[in-house]
Amino acid sequence: MEAKKEVSYKAVISVTITALFSGFLLSFIYSSFERDIEENNKKTIINGVKAVIPNASSIEGPLTENSIFEYYIGKKEDGSDAGYAILSYASGYNGDNKVLVGFNEDATEITGIVVTSQAETPGLGAKIVEADFRKQFENKSSVVELSAVKGIKAEEALDGQIAAISGATISSTSVVNAVNSARNEAINLFLK
Repeated sequence: MEAKKEVSYKAVISVTITALFSGFLLSFIYSSFERDIEENNKKTIINGVKAVIPNASSIEGPLTENSIFEYYIGKKEDGSDAGYAILSYASGYNGDNKVLVGFNEDATEITGIVVTSQAETPGLGAKIVEADFRKQFENKSSVVELSAVKGIKAEEALDGQIAAISGATISSTSVVNAVNSARNEAINLFLK
């Protein structure tokens, strides 16, 4: 009976040492690549800003003054505003989805969206990053609140409607909620 206790203590000690070593190794690896991860995230956002404010020759931001979200201002060659981009987020099926929402120069229209970070199910909710879904937001009025609608095709959607991805209504609604939050912020910050 004593031999069994010894073996179990040895197993516990062995597993504990392995877990501690693994944790140390993972934290070391993460800290080694943390700067690279942050730089890649910044590049993704800047490229997204350029995509949703296509007429901008320069970008100001990230800014946070008077806003709960980071935002960017696109400038034309003559210094006038080309448009705006707001980095918003909302809870999805597996976590938060971050969405960069672009607006025209007077903030009355959505110019496009880019999903900069998502944690959705591959093959279903992850379709929120695909162009077919994202194109539905282009040229939508920022004055009208959007809603995700199940069972319709994108070409059947009325003003204020976004066709939800089949089997991924929660993910689709998450993006719509993020866009609506950005829309509210744009109205407060930029609508003239």
